[in-house]
Amino acid sequence: MIFEAHEDPDVDSVWLWFQFQNKLIAEERRRVLDTFRPLGDIGAKRAPEPQFVGLAPEEVGDIFDAQRDRLELLAMFDLLATSEAFLRRDFESRTAARKRDSLSRRYRELRKESGHKIRLDEEILAALREEVLIAKALLASIPPL
Repeated sequence: MIFEAHEDPDVDSVWLWFQFQNKLIAEERRRVLDTFRPLGDIGAKRAPEPQFVGLAPEEVGDIFDAQRDRLELLAMFDLLATSEAFLRRDFESRTAARKRDSLSRRYRELRKESGHKIRLDEEILAALREEVLIAKALLASIPPL
């Protein structure tokens, strides 16, 4: 699922995936660190996982911290890819529907100028930024009630 093109971009599904994976890492961390506790603390002591034999509990904790950090990085990339997919779908939808709002008109101009090689940062986001600035200026010009 990660880093694939999203036909239906959904930030919520990315967030739910991240939360699920984060919980699994936390549970496994607790389970592995429990193998370091004295026998009386947890009942029948389990054998430690082979990859953790000879490591101190702090080292094991560091390994799980690194796993969580990696998960956060992957989730950020997935959120970024999902956001880009959403913006590109919106771009395609607006240009195909020939909507009359100013952003849709700007998108059609970009399509004519660039063809199918539309850049996210320099074209789509720049057009959105311009629209936000125009909208802010218009709102600022309206006298308060």
